[in-house]
Amino acid sequence: MIFGLPVLALHYFGPKLGGADSSRWTGLLQSLLAGWTLYIGAIPLLTESALLLCSGKLKIDLVISVASVILYILGVVGWIFSLRGANAPVRGAFSFLVIVLVFWSGVQWLWLRRVDRH
Repeated sequence: MIFGLPVLALHYFGPKLGGADSSRWTGLLQSLLAGWTLYIGAIPLLTESALLLCSGKLKIDLVISVASVILYILGVVGWIFSLRGANAPVRGAFSFLVIVLVFWSGVQWLWLRRVDRH
């Protein structure tokens, strides 16, 4: 959430801050911050889920982590498109990535908190 909040702020306020080249810089900053969020939040889910999948167990964490990686790739592709002057295929992919990871982390935190009480 620490690195995700600036991604969301850049999505909403970034175009108003930078003038004509705002998409270049907001996209760069969003890709760096969302990449760190992906590294901290989704890559551990992906590795653990892949190991469990090898042993025959499927967890929803695999779907969440793969969706997060796909959203990050779509965000980077959209940023490259905006550098070339075209429209992004999925506008706000970085923001959606952050929302998905923060939501899933919150759900897992609440679940573990509930399990610890019983």
